[in-house]
Amino acid sequence: MNSILFTLIATIINFGHCKIYVTRNSPPQNWQKDTIPSDSDTIQFYIACKHDQESVEWLEKLFWKKSDPLNSEEYQQWLSYNEVQRLVKPKKHSHDKILKWLLKFIPQNHIIDYKDSFKIKTEVHYAVKLFESKTKFSYYRLKQRPGIKIIRLDGDCHVKESIFEHIDMITGLDEFPRDIPIRVVPTAGLSTQLDIVVPQFITKYYHIPNVTCQGLPKPVSQAVIEFLGEFYLETDLQLYCNLTSTPYKALKPEHIIGSNNFTNFTLDFFETALDMDIMIGLNPLADLWYFNTDPYDNRWLYIFTMIANHMKVLPEVMSISYGNPENTNCVGEVDCDSFNQSSHLEEIFIKRVNIEFMKLGLRGVSIVVSSGDDGVYGYNNTDCKSTTFIPQYPASSPYVTTLGATYLKNQQYQQLQNAPPICINNPLGRCVSGGDEVAVSYENDHFTSGGGFSNLQSMPSYQKHVVEEYLYEQKCQLPSSSMFNRTGRAYPDLSALGNFALVVANGSLGLVGGTSMSSPLFGACVSILNSYSKQLTNGRTLGFLNPLLYLMYEKESTKIFKDITEGNNRCTTQTCTADCKGFYASEGWDPVTGLGTPNIREMLKFIKALNSTRIDNEKY
Repeated sequence: MNSILFTLIATIINFGHCKIYVTRNSPPQNWQKDTIPSDSDTIQFYIACKHDQESVEWLEKLFWKKSDPLNSEEYQQWLSYNEVQRLVKPKKHSHDKILKWLLKFIPQNHIIDYKDSFKIKTEVHYAVKLFESKTKFSYYRLKQRPGIKIIRLDGDCHVKESIFEHIDMITGLDEFPRDIPIRVVPTAGLSTQLDIVVPQFITKYYHIPNVTCQGLPKPVSQAVIEFLGEFYLETDLQLYCNLTSTPYKALKPEHIIGSNNFTNFTLDFFETALDMDIMIGLNPLADLWYFNTDPYDNRWLYIFTMIANHMKVLPEVMSISYGNPENTNCVGEVDCDSFNQSSHLEEIFIKRVNIEFMKLGLRGVSIVVSSGDDGVYGYNNTDCKSTTFIPQYPASSPYVTTLGATYLKNQQYQQLQNAPPICINNPLGRCVSGGDEVAVSYENDHFTSGGGFSNLQSMPSYQKHVVEEYLYEQKCQLPSSSMFNRTGRAYPDLSALGNFALVVANGSLGLVGGTSMSSPLFGACVSILNSYSKQLTNGRTLGFLNPLLYLMYEKESTKIFKDITEGNNRCTTQTCTADCKGFYASEGWDPVTGLGTPNIREMLKFIKALNSTRIDNEKY
């Protein structure tokens, strides 16, 4: 299920000759103020320099050129790590002024210089000096787990205006994570049989090359990105592979980024199991990477993407099954503009992350993202009472590929070819062998796919035609125009199955659903397509996918995409009444299931034909 990380960035007001970062008087309800940290206790935070706008514009220009399959000269001509690092520069003098300020109060070995940002891991007494003597910090403990404590601001935090004018944002001083459990249907102890979706069925249903039998023409890599401190167990992966007749391939130690500490138990450990099992099940020959962040640190999308961009070697596909409402990425449930109408921090946060997404794309990395599981309202408006729809980020980013979820009706249960052990004489459920796809619904699945239109990011050119066609054809069925921004980035881009995935977590079997299933499912398909792309293009991955996907739809829509025309995203996980508004699936692209669900075999044919044309034109 699309899991959520609660993340804050300080809000700013003007105060005399200083800028003050205002914090709330009290933390979120599940956090309670505890003891005062000692001077030698450690605090970690990040400072983002203001960017030179010309360099950002050049970055975006290159990004679109190299991601556009109609641009035969530069398409897939990805950049090296060093080339990308040289592209985006801080605003003139900003980097040096911030660094000079930091070094005045903090030892140099406590600072990591990322050129357009800084990571500071230092002792509390140094941080107090940096932000002036009135700054105070406290430990806060998680009420449900008193052993979990983090250091955060207790009151105001001061930065001189002469320094702050060079800073986009500071993160790590007052964020509080929030635990959101995944919805899991356990297999044990149920009196009725349940549907089970296994890799063999998905491979057949979406016409995915069976790499277990056919192999891969070129080695590839794929990654799951986790944000809530989950863990995985090798024994779980082995059991899953045994139950599904999947070749087992252990992760390499260097591909485990962050902690994998099974003693740090969270409610969301099924999320990692779902992501990894789906990717391994569909492409067991790829090198799997596992990124995990400490939920009680301050890592969310900006920190993750920024740090990833400073890695010399990266996985070629990343699947992200997390999101936040667009307008709460920086200060949670408090509007970023509450204290300063001239400073739009949620927009700054999103722009900074989008820059990092473009950097990753320029290195040939594909990023797939789940669209969310509470329809058009999002997880913090599940009562359907909001007068406007709440788009989710990063699902609403124009620089990622966003997946909605489908459900099978008219299920079939014939014996699968090469049926795995879990499908043979299993009293707990029946393995699905076929059915008709419709959009997931509250009635069948107790969630609906996130989808809609961004309020902060404009519609990219690659989707304008199909989205405008949808708006015109469906104008009589659309919600009130006041509820959504028809000129914003529209999502999802496409969909895939999102229910009854078999997973193994902490030794237990579970059936799990959500757009957290559809994202790694398509991510694994992309890694397979990458293998063929690398064979055809002397090692080049597909990179940012959306211009290619929408071109496929324009040229071969009926072959490559199954049009999903039944369903809607009116309801949330909690509410489904007549008061709930939303969008409806329709012919063509729609903000429920996007372009439809993929036929990977036909996608591969299209990629081969595209490259044959390019080779004939002597572009390689």
